[in-house]
Amino acid sequence: MSEKWIEVEGADLAQALEKACSELGLTRESLEYDFDLNHFRGGASTVRILAGSKDPQAARLSAEIDVRVKKLLEAQNLHATVSIRVTIFAVQIELRAPGPGTADHAFRAFAATLEKDLAEYMGGRDPRVSLRGFGTGDPFESPRRERRGGSDDRGRRSYNDRPRFGERGRFDRGPRSSRPDDGDERDEALRGKARIAIQKVIGGDGSVSVEDLNSYERRLVHLVVRESDGVVSHSVGEGTHKDVLIERSKSED
Repeated sequence: MSEKWIEVEGADLAQALEKACSELGLTRESLEYDFDLNHFRGGASTVRILAGSKDPQAARLSAEIDVRVKKLLEAQNLHATVSIRVTIFAVQIELRAPGPGTADHAFRAFAATLEKDLAEYMGGRDPRVSLRGFGTGDPFESPRRERRGGSDDRGRRSYNDRPRFGERGRFDRGPRSSRPDDGDERDEALRGKARIAIQKVIGGDGSVSVEDLNSYERRLVHLVVRESDGVVSHSVGEGTHKDVLIERSKSED
């Protein structure tokens, strides 16, 4: 795994990525990045990312971890669809329920022990475990540690410890809230993740979903999207909790 991270900021994702490639001497294809969620939660209009070189062993590690997680599930007679993604920043493990209404209590206990069970694969990465599609309880996401940073010999901020930012592609907004008065902090965190999804869409990552939201949360995401040019949003799914799909507007294609 790369031991060098730099933090860069730009007017948008494209500019931040261009700066990161220039400073690290990498092509876009060999660069991996993650967003600074705290930057977005503060309502910033710019984009701040942490960037480094892709791990060439990621595919091999992902396959090994997939086999290990499935064996652990089988040993406890649990059934779920497993998705693994290994980056230089994190090992992201998603367990999706085999069908609607599946109780999640045993899976929560299982997920809570995965960090210890998979310690040999972490290599300094942040383990991120999430449960999706279960019928009871709040969505589960493993807690993230605080990051520690310093500076390199050129005075740039760099990190030799694992970063604590949001995962790419999927945006978990934390414990489920169905009431508007549950706290401004949670609302602002959701708005920040919506802004990240928008930047990813504008940056060319295709459509991005903010998952498993109630009607109040979906409204917050739709309002953030309306403030941005070139993107639109739609609610997708059935039941009280749905996803919000964000994509480029047809006029921008």
